[in-house]
Amino acid sequence: KSITTLFSSITREFLQKNEGPQNVCVKKQDHIFRISLNRIYFDDITEKSTEIEVNGSEDFLTALYLFDETELNQYKRENIEQKQVSALVYIDNYDEALDSIEDVKRSLLVALIDRKVNQYFAKRDALVRKIEKDKYFVVFKYKYLSQMMEDKFSIYSLRVPVFYGHSVVLTYTPEKKTSVSEIEKVLSGSQVLKYEQEELVTPASHGVSREMPFVSRVVSNGDSYTMFIVMDNTMKGEALNCLQIGEALTKLLS
Repeated sequence: KSITTLFSSITREFLQKNEGPQNVCVKKQDHIFRISLNRIYFDDITEKSTEIEVNGSEDFLTALYLFDETELNQYKRENIEQKQVSALVYIDNYDEALDSIEDVKRSLLVALIDRKVNQYFAKRDALVRKIEKDKYFVVFKYKYLSQMMEDKFSIYSLRVPVFYGHSVVLTYTPEKKTSVSEIEKVLSGSQVLKYEQEELVTPASHGVSREMPFVSRVVSNGDSYTMFIVMDNTMKGEALNCLQIGEALTKLLS
């Protein structure tokens, strides 16, 4: 019975092409196997034989040793996932947000920010310590790192009352597959907004006495895209701004 019937990647051509000892990892159903290959030439077998002579023969046999490493790989993966990752979390425009509200409300704002940060990391079984007014030290397991990188914008959903300017996180899901670069290109050429890629956009710096909203921080979240919008909502409301941005994206990306 051919080995190819069990492992489709181990073909005759593969065995003839690869010389010398070699290890190949293959997956069969729920198991992961390591196949160790080693060539055995007839010349080497019959070198000391007086009955069989195959001088100069290039014929060979291939010995295959099969090792089930399913459990080993599972333990390796669990070991990596349990490793500790440390990170520093910074809060953007923290002082500007505090300066923009009444003194009596500042303690409430600080409490809201602390609560939001702690709630976000509590879902990832993380240890959070506030080391400065706008900086947090966080320790969590490695298995949550990829999820946090993909979900980087969800922590920005906290809204803070300010006297001037306004910000909102807009999630846009296009009908057709696109990319962050394509969306940035459309935003840069739009007549109803200003796209800012380099400069840090905040309500205090970009949301006062401006007719057009500012858009920045476009991030891909699978099939949808998240962007941070700053506007002066006393000149044009949040709903109308978001509607116009969505219409512009849909029109130019369709």
